[in-house]
Amino acid sequence: VGINSRGVPITPVLTWADSRSAAYSQKLRSEFDDDEILQSTGTHLHSSFWPAKILWAKDAFGIKALDQVKWLGLPDLLMLRMTGRTLSQASLASATGLLDFRNGRWFTPLLDKIGLTENQLPEITESHKAIRLKESLRRRFVKLKNSLWLPSISDGAANTVALSRPDSGKLILMIGTSAALRVLLSKPPKRIPEGLFYYRIDNGCGILGGAISDGGSLIDWLRNTLRLDKSNRKLSESFFAAARNPSQIEFRLGLNGERSPLYRELVTASILNLTADCSPYDIALAAIKSLAESAAEIAARIEHAYDFKTVIACGKPLSRFPFLRSIIEESLARDIILAKDREWSLTGAAQYALFQINQQSDY
Repeated sequence: VGINSRGVPITPVLTWADSRSAAYSQKLRSEFDDDEILQSTGTHLHSSFWPAKILWAKDAFGIKALDQVKWLGLPDLLMLRMTGRTLSQASLASATGLLDFRNGRWFTPLLDKIGLTENQLPEITESHKAIRLKESLRRRFVKLKNSLWLPSISDGAANTVALSRPDSGKLILMIGTSAALRVLLSKPPKRIPEGLFYYRIDNGCGILGGAISDGGSLIDWLRNTLRLDKSNRKLSESFFAAARNPSQIEFRLGLNGERSPLYRELVTASILNLTADCSPYDIALAAIKSLAESAAEIAARIEHAYDFKTVIACGKPLSRFPFLRSIIEESLARDIILAKDREWSLTGAAQYALFQINQQSDY
């Protein structure tokens, strides 16, 4: 979101799934070596990241070079409103596509290209210093007047921190609205494999992984559009039955665009080899298999850089639908350990907060 000098938003909040900046990312790819950007920022040039979004937003909302616009993530804006400071934790800054993960600073070549200075972005922090609320809010919310506020960490970082430790040999598979596979590393790999990301957390520690735009939202779409069973148990039974007599249908993901493993712009979903004798469950099963195959491709790319031993999975779709776990295990050719059904991102955020204020030795 862009804000003016008074801290008032002048653009809507742009989410990762907003692909209106696709043409701008393609232009950036024509001017930069995408692999060099990946090895510097840990991200590809793609409409899900900030460089293309900011270029698009400047044109779409008539923002001029001399306008004093500051660009913030939504957690950064909340921090500004609550504490008066625009601090961004490194994992959130890294997910913008503008952070040099090697040194934890904003990546100057991209800033120059999109016409930004560091003052127009949040201050990056990896410190463990907590911040107090603004004085006006301390007076207003008496019970919170002595509370400590810490910059948010990214959902992916929190989720991974909750279930892993650096270099523990664990691959974390998370399926929520979208899906992701990540490993927590104490230092960046020598080379980021194509189609993956590397997000810095602190002191060089970070997460290597890949994201699939169609995760739990895919199952919801299939269920609603194809009018599948509303009962989770009956739905699972129907999927297992369809799997015993598989069709030749091919479902290509893209309901919410594409990120890993190919980062193609403007990809849409498609169904191939559809015939009159196919059932809704044949179509849905093909879609789930496509999700599982994408997960397996990401896992294989991660394994090129880091030899993980165990796959830990979490997310309500996995706990609610046994068929999903079974199909992904088949594609990965590995057993999956299913974590308890709980809010792992909240757990990780709490663990990291305790680490930051020195109440525990590590996260």
